[in-house]
Amino acid sequence: VVVGNHHKGLSEHAVGDLCHEWTMYVMLPEFQASKEMIEYVVYNVHPACSPDRYIKRPPKLELTKSSKETFSVNCTIHWNTLLGLQPTVVVHDLVFADIGGRTSTRVGVSARRLQFFA
Repeated sequence: VVVGNHHKGLSEHAVGDLCHEWTMYVMLPEFQASKEMIEYVVYNVHPACSPDRYIKRPPKLELTKSSKETFSVNCTIHWNTLLGLQPTVVVHDLVFADIGGRTSTRVGVSARRLQFFA
């Protein structure tokens, strides 16, 4: 599982108030049917943001926001019940660079359960 962010640069939200625009994403690099494998994703952003919790469902699992500073985003991936997996939590630190940043982790799934998504 790869959780990351794209950085879109600075924008002005109010006079003199510059913010970084960024988009969080979740992807399963080796699977074509990744959108069917994920039931929904919960993004918990900085508590100063309002709201600080967002739920995204396929086909659009991305979250676009803006902020002045970087912080950690807790991303909880809730899997399709056919996979028999508990939710996976990935903590990603926002990266405000041209290409953004990525955090990855391994999730073990039996080959028998993956056949439903072939």
